[in-house]
Amino acid sequence: MINGTLKRVVQDKNLTCSHRRLNEIRQNNDFECHKEPTHAVAPVKFREDRRIRNKITINKRIYSKSIQNSTNEEQDFTFLRNEVKFLKERLDNVTEIVEKGTKTGQKSVLYFVRLSSETTLNKNSIVKFDNVITDEAGNFNPGDGIFVSPVTGIYLFSWTVFTASSKIVDTELRVDNVIIDTMYAYIGIGSHVPATKIVLCQVKKGNHVWIQTTAHTTENVFANPTGSSKSSFTGMLVHEN
Repeated sequence: MINGTLKRVVQDKNLTCSHRRLNEIRQNNDFECHKEPTHAVAPVKFREDRRIRNKITINKRIYSKSIQNSTNEEQDFTFLRNEVKFLKERLDNVTEIVEKGTKTGQKSVLYFVRLSSETTLNKNSIVKFDNVITDEAGNFNPGDGIFVSPVTGIYLFSWTVFTASSKIVDTELRVDNVIIDTMYAYIGIGSHVPATKIVLCQVKKGNHVWIQTTAHTTENVFANPTGSSKSSFTGMLVHEN
């Protein structure tokens, strides 16, 4: 009886020890299962992957921004080029208006000039009509007797000469030293008769127009018979081209 009881006590004690040992093993196993590895390989790799992804994202943003900046610069350049073209066209229009003048403010191109006194000229001499009666646009120079065309167009020119009895006046109209037409005036004894010539011709802008004696007569007498009847030269723009 005693032996049986002692045996059960020993068994219970061993069982208790076994339970304790089992609990210790379980605790150790749980600790080992939940214990983090010494070398955190996966998190390091994750951080590297995240840095790579961030770098790719940043590069994409930089590249996209670079493309956007390039596009904006091209648009700005196109805008500025169009603005310069527009301003140039406006400047050309203003320049054309200034050169031609407005219809309301532009003066007519016409003049009427006379010789102030009796004059005798040799051959190939410009007749200097020094008495300006009218010159709307101011294109006739009484100092040298030359008209300068302000615009290209069709012009009407007319000149009248008086000569003395038995004298000759042989004249011609020249445009930039090109003979356009001539007039020979000669009268008999005892009278003063005027001679007039009218010409229509094309004249370019900047051309010089004048009356001069021809190469045939050495003594051309421009008479002043009554003091008011004088040799004269007239010109006017008929149609601008």
